[in-house]
Amino acid sequence: MVMTLDGFGSHLQPEALKVFSEHKILVVKEEGDTSHVCQAYDKDVAKEDKRHHRSLLHMIRLEIDMVDQWTLVLVANKASFLYRRVHICLFVEGI
Repeated sequence: MVMTLDGFGSHLQPEALKVFSEHKILVVKEEGDTSHVCQAYDKDVAKEDKRHHRSLLHMIRLEIDMVDQWTLVLVANKASFLYRRVHICLFVEGI
């Protein structure tokens, strides 16, 4: 079996590569900036996702001066909480 990975460091750890080898899985590393050519998701869907996320970040920046990774985690947690709360309310009301 062959598995292709991008060059992200955690994907190419020696311990992980050893496990793949033991299970007869050949790991092939893609060269940088090639995934958009090789993967349909990166060609079309990811572009739309990135555009959508940029617009969401713009809305966050209107409220917060500096957006770092922890701010994004907090925003995601809040959104998840609100989504579950609305979903539960709709379920209870039978909608």
